[in-house]
Amino acid sequence: GASLDRARRLVEAHTAAVTRGFGDAPRALAEALGVRADDGGDFVDASVRGGVPFQLSRLLAPMLRATAKAAGRVDQSRKSIVTGTATGKLVRCDALEPGALLGSEHDPTIVFVAKALGDEEITAAGSKVVGIVAGRALHPECHLAIRSRQEGVPLTATPSPEGAKHAADAVRQLLGEWVTLNVTSNGVLLGRASRDDISRARDAAVRYDRSIRDDRGVVTRAAPNERDGGAAAVVSVRALRDATTETAGAKAAAAGALLRVADRPGCPFTAPEGCVVPYGALEAIARRANAEEALRRHAENADDAARVGDAPRLRAACDAAKALIESLPFPTEIAATIAASFVDVVARRRAAVGGGGGASDVDVAAASTLVARVSSNVDDLAGTAGRGVYDVVVGVPASSPDAVARAVLKVMASAYSETAVINRLACGLDSADARVAAIVSETAPAATAFELDTGGVASPTLHADVVVGFGHSHARVGAGARGSPWRLRVDKRDGSVETCAFASLSTSLTLRALDENCGGGARLRREAADYSKQPLSLDADARVDAGRKLAAVGVALEHEFDGAAQIVEGCVDGDGVVWAVQSRNAPRE
Repeated sequence: GASLDRARRLVEAHTAAVTRGFGDAPRALAEALGVRADDGGDFVDASVRGGVPFQLSRLLAPMLRATAKAAGRVDQSRKSIVTGTATGKLVRCDALEPGALLGSEHDPTIVFVAKALGDEEITAAGSKVVGIVAGRALHPECHLAIRSRQEGVPLTATPSPEGAKHAADAVRQLLGEWVTLNVTSNGVLLGRASRDDISRARDAAVRYDRSIRDDRGVVTRAAPNERDGGAAAVVSVRALRDATTETAGAKAAAAGALLRVADRPGCPFTAPEGCVVPYGALEAIARRANAEEALRRHAENADDAARVGDAPRLRAACDAAKALIESLPFPTEIAATIAASFVDVVARRRAAVGGGGGASDVDVAAASTLVARVSSNVDDLAGTAGRGVYDVVVGVPASSPDAVARAVLKVMASAYSETAVINRLACGLDSADARVAAIVSETAPAATAFELDTGGVASPTLHADVVVGFGHSHARVGAGARGSPWRLRVDKRDGSVETCAFASLSTSLTLRALDENCGGGARLRREAADYSKQPLSLDADARVDAGRKLAAVGVALEHEFDGAAQIVEGCVDGDGVVWAVQSRNAPRE
């Protein structure tokens, strides 16, 4: 199945390359010869269809269906993924991500996502997305499909290259207009909306905005003593176990909760030890360097540019803010304290891997390195999607205070990336209200990485996406990649596991140690994924065992977080130990 998926992606890439290679020449030639302009497009189509790759591709569809049937997988050749009807303005974007709908945030939106991968959050592009047309095939149990069902957002996909072309042509004729998307089990209709439909859609959007404001609650804003140099505006470091939402944000507080839960007897997971540089530290560091006013000016410029949709100005302001933060002098005593806090952890991990004897390269690299990531006050808001907004620095040498300092400043600087600025504004926050903390933790040695959607205590099922190597919690493994993770659906009542998809991503992210002469540490390297050696591809019992282990983690965390549906990210090491790296409430249903 993975080989067939890769072959299909190669054919699609070849078709796209041939089409790009012709450019506008066929249409221009048709006009010069006095024939229909569409004849130029027909010439390109004939060139593609006459090639060997296209002829081979005709064998792929039945072979993929046969492998899916043999493995008991869900049919992926569906157009109607999530049924329903929605009305909004039709816009196009390559991916659902912050900033993708810049300038289109005020009205309900039907989005044509040309390069949909299936791992997106609907709310990543803003709260006004009411319908989605995917320009690619999507699995009915992908993350985006699950989110769409939960939020009542109609979703249709294009399971074939011909379907994708027809969908793109239809969308092109209606871009910018109010349309109604009707997705049923019998098919999909996209057409111009009536006045009554538009009026109802606008009224519904107003009601939704009010409910979101009521449900999200109050964000933790920058305190006056942090902005103006009060006593609390100092640089400090605290144990991750002691992090609170008020001092370090919801992500850090949840990571601390994971550690406390992991300490309980019989807990089905472990969690990485760590520390946190809390709110107020960045402001204090900037103030010491007399750079606070310059940072505030860059942030205001970024906000202003984002509001008017001036992308070049936004990029320049964000680049200036990030460069300023990364150049700030980080307090040496704080960096030394962070490094010292991991001495015992590193010693224990190194002893466990026996200096590399019999241990995997990943185990050895992870044993003496750290991960730095951001926790911000935007994470405090219910219904927001923070995945992929901030940088994560992996492979930081635990013994180097200088490397720790650089990593902390780098992740803090990512709070002023273009994506982060747009994400804040979508949540009603200016950069002046931004608060950022840095989490530094031990590296979990990932053989596979997972993301769970627990569904909540009222849901009988849990969904798990699993990839080879380091994935969701450390890097956006799916960004720009084609293919599927292993997708498992687990019945929480009886432990039955259904395999919805086999992994077919062409590459994985693997942690590799760097030479000590180069400063030590480790880096993530993208390598070819060999599924012929992966138990989850070869053994049904391995998939059942993995699904049940992950379900136990999801159920435990649902109960810990008051029954709320959780998005849990983590990994499983080479010994089968589950590591929970972070958990957050699922976006509002």
